[in-house]
Amino acid sequence: MRIVSLIMGLISISVGVIYLGPSEWVRRPLPPGQETLVVVIESIGPVWPVVFMVTGALLASAAVWGRWAVGAHIVGIFGWMFYGVSIISGSVLSEPPAPIVFGVVAIGIAGIHFGMTRAHQEVGG
Repeated sequence: MRIVSLIMGLISISVGVIYLGPSEWVRRPLPPGQETLVVVIESIGPVWPVVFMVTGALLASAAVWGRWAVGAHIVGIFGWMFYGVSIISGSVLSEPPAPIVFGVVAIGIAGIHFGMTRAHQEVGG
């Protein structure tokens, strides 16, 4: 299970690093005057790089140290669910609707984090 936590942490860190890159790496252009909810949230500051890099660092640390795995996965649930719901709800509000595939993937990742919390609890980790 620790290896799965580590892999999930590295995935989160990778997504955070990609968000620090050029805009083209994370979104397709929308028609002029339209913004997705993800972009609106991002206008507050580097929300997504922080969410994903902190989540990833917590998961990787928990995997390496063998402690706090449940707490790290709970943070992962909230981070990935927030991102997924932001993508999907923002898409519904845009015209034409933006793609939601990564929103569904993000919510699925949140579900895997939930499963990992249960698995760690069952083995006492």
